Amino acid sequence: MLDVWRNVLDEIEQSISSSQFSTWFAGVELLSIDEGKIVIGVPNIFKRSQIQSRYSEVIKAAFEHNDIKVREISYDMINGKKSLKDRNNHTSQPQTIKVNIERNSTIKPLSTGLNPRYTLENFIIGSNNDLAVSVANNIVEHPGEKYNPFFLYGNVGVGKTHLIQANGIRIKERNPNAKVLFVPMKHFQTLFQDAKFYSMLRNTLVISGLNLLTFPAPIILALIMNEVRNAKFKKVIQTSVYLPHFLSWTIIASLTFFLLSSEQGVINKIAVALGGEPQAYLFSPTAIYPIIVIQSLWRGIGWGSIVYLAAIAGVDQSLYEAAKMDGATKLQCMIKITIPSIMPTIIVMLILKMGSIVSVDFEQVFLMNNAMVKKQLEVFEIYIYNNGIAGGSTQYSYTTAIGMFKSVINTSLVILTNWITSRKGYEGIM
Repeated sequence: MLDVWRNVLDEIEQSISSSQFSTWFAGVELLSIDEGKIVIGVPNIFKRSQIQSRYSEVIKAAFEHNDIKVREISYDMINGKKSLKDRNNHTSQPQTIKVNIERNSTIKPLSTGLNPRYTLENFIIGSNNDLAVSVANNIVEHPGEKYNPFFLYGNVGVGKTHLIQANGIRIKERNPNAKVLFVPMKHFQTLFQDAKFYSMLRNTLVISGLNLLTFPAPIILALIMNEVRNAKFKKVIQTSVYLPHFLSWTIIASLTFFLLSSEQGVINKIAVALGGEPQAYLFSPTAIYPIIVIQSLWRGIGWGSIVYLAAIAGVDQSLYEAAKMDGATKLQCMIKITIPSIMPTIIVMLILKMGSIVSVDFEQVFLMNNAMVKKQLEVFEIYIYNNGIAGGSTQYSYTTAIGMFKSVINTSLVILTNWITSRKGYEGIM
């Protein structure tokens, strides 16, 4: 068990900064492991409070990386209690396993998730896996260039994990600055079993779905601006609708507060002046989604119309001249000529839009979040931030798995939308 604790300390040291590790884990001991119940000894109450609140998930992940199923982690004051090392040595003098324990010289700390015991040298090669080993060697020689991505399929227990991790270890040895991360399948299981998963998925889809309903807005704006003939007025309108795109979400959130604050908001001041009651729009679970959508629409409608204006500029003008000679109105020209001519562009933009259906703008949601609407704005981006950065948590493997899950769903939606449009006779992006 002492080897396990050493490996756990290695994992923790790789997961957090060196200053955090030396500050909080100096003098920390492993007291016992009993059927998934782990007792960790700490030298004082302050350290116990900090480790329990900030690093419990990191410690749990480190034990599970070493194949220790964790049911419960508890923290106890040392106060002379014997650690595992004490009990194994059967000595009467209390000893502690401190952070500065001797490192096993044969095991080097590696990137989070990689097991240093899995190497290409100790991988057993046979007739059934020699092709996979050959491909793995090619990947090591040309990382990111050949067989990218590399899909490895096989039955349980044939060495898939060993070979993949060995690849990462060899690449890391050749290029110490390379960023290598092994994301095991258990992280996806943890995500799907998380009590927040379905609420996060629902909130993300609601926000993305409402934003998808505004997809025609830039098209309509482009069609309207195309009909404006006064050049100076058109430039003023274009500048006005393009400008919000260059504003940061911090400024937009501040403007929203200026308008909708229950005490200082302009809208509520007008309502009170007219004899009404102020409304806490920013703290209303029913109003927060419309606010989010209106913010996104205001920021993106002008910038999104640029693509459609460029497509409209490429429409053959002789079509309009022929239509006018036949007595067509401007509305008829728009419906019968302009929209069909830019339809390929609309289709491409729709397909690309579907590639972000399981993603929302983190900065926007983060700035608009508060205790009253936290449940409505609990999305994957906030969850990744809380588990990957905030509060000293550095569960990079887990949060990478969440990102991979989102990428797979978004990519699948792009492929599906492209297939549907191709079936309808339009040219997609693939």
